[in-house]
Amino acid sequence: MRRRAAALAVLAALTVFASACRDRFLAPSGTGVSVLVERGPIQPTATAGEPNTEPVEGAEVVAGIGGLSPPIAATTDSAGHATIPLRSGTYTISLRTCPGSVSLPDPVPARVERGRLTDVHFVCDTGIR
Repeated sequence: MRRRAAALAVLAALTVFASACRDRFLAPSGTGVSVLVERGPIQPTATAGEPNTEPVEGAEVVAGIGGLSPPIAATTDSAGHATIPLRSGTYTISLRTCPGSVSLPDPVPARVERGRLTDVHFVCDTGIR
């Protein structure tokens, strides 16, 4: 019983510590990453000057911070946009999910500067050829 109580106490302390570490990377709005997620192609043939992509609603965007667990995540809206407020620093931005696609794009590094939103754009492959 004592071992279990001690293990639960350690787990609780680690959870509080991880949460505190995670919170130190969050910033007020206006600093962080602004992500646009699209999928394409949406037609088997492309016409010059016409887009062959569409926004993805419900894609899960993740900002990785070293080995921090869990990463900071956001979900895209109906226009394919998501914003993650982050403090200045370098992050790895990736997608966990991209509804309507057959594969996910590779993660990208993003340098966040104080007072600015860094733009990140992903296009998920639909497999249409």
